[in-house]
Amino acid sequence: MQPNLPIELPSLFDIVDAAPVGVVIVTSNGKIAFVNTVLEKMFGYSSVQMVGHSLEMLVPADLRQKHEQLRAQFLQKQVSRLMGSGLELKAQHADGHLFPVEIGVGLLGGGENHHAIAFVIDISVRQRLEQRFRSVMESMPFGLLMTAR
Repeated sequence: MQPNLPIELPSLFDIVDAAPVGVVIVTSNGKIAFVNTVLEKMFGYSSVQMVGHSLEMLVPADLRQKHEQLRAQFLQKQVSRLMGSGLELKAQHADGHLFPVEIGVGLLGGGENHHAIAFVIDISVRQRLEQRFRSVMESMPFGLLMTAR
């Protein structure tokens, strides 16, 4: 039951489409059912090119079989994985280049008619900054100690 709110809220579709992360909903047999605008831009495909196709189209060819196994394990265990939990994967853009992503995954529905929802962030900029920081720290001619107050 929806609470009686004093304001009119946007539709759920509009909210998900406006999310600042990529969102993909996948059927229990691995077919893409929905993608938001951020995911379209991140991967370089339109929703028409993705919906109805295997999720593994977004995974590098040499990792697709392993990804199918991971997807099956997730659906069997039905345990959500939060963003920031360290699940980093390689993704493949429509033009073929690979890029690192972090994902969080949850389950929608139950029984035979369930879907997985994944939240996807391109972490390539973060990884470049972390590498730059490591390079600076490793090239310092003296030690550095950081403490918290």
